[in-house]
Amino acid sequence: MAHTQSPPAVYPPGFLLNEVLMPRMLVCVDGLNIFHALRDLDEDLLKIDLMALSKFIADGHGISEVRVQYFTAKIRHLGNSVKEAQHKYLAELRSSGVEVVLGEFRSQSQNCPHCETKFWKHQEKQTDVALATELVKGALNGKYEEILLFSADSDFLPAVQFVTQECPWITIRIVSTVAYLRPVYATLVRASQGQIRLSAELVSKFQFGSTI
Repeated sequence: MAHTQSPPAVYPPGFLLNEVLMPRMLVCVDGLNIFHALRDLDEDLLKIDLMALSKFIADGHGISEVRVQYFTAKIRHLGNSVKEAQHKYLAELRSSGVEVVLGEFRSQSQNCPHCETKFWKHQEKQTDVALATELVKGALNGKYEEILLFSADSDFLPAVQFVTQECPWITIRIVSTVAYLRPVYATLVRASQGQIRLSAELVSKFQFGSTI
């Protein structure tokens, strides 16, 4: 059930009273990290409606406005079925109001240290930096009372620590599955103001095309 939060004790520079009375939430989603977390949880939960889920969480925290940004890279190195599935999912996210920010996959030739066989390694580039940048920008612009980071990647620790230390008026929470949150509890989660656990039961209620 939604509830009204008391205004924060510390306000950002230039923060207006009407902005305090109409709190807003920024949601930054590490697409690849959340994809793997959900796939490990249940492969039937990959079509998550992030806007609907974020609004549900926001409503429970007394937040009136939500902005969701989804950071990923366009798949070019896998089969057509995977490319088509990603294209359809990104279209559904955009249609729901999510801002999709694309990086890229880069391929690098490497040799196996055991048999010297050459293979290609594909790595996602630019997305983590873009997410961390938008996270900090969102905190500094004074528009948000809460930030949700959908990721369990400890590489975001510096950005989370910055927001916690420099923007005390913001509550930042880490969102992922229990299995992915557990390894980063001593770092990323402890640097934030809490965590939100994505269970199969919760995520199943917010799927594109779901009739629940």
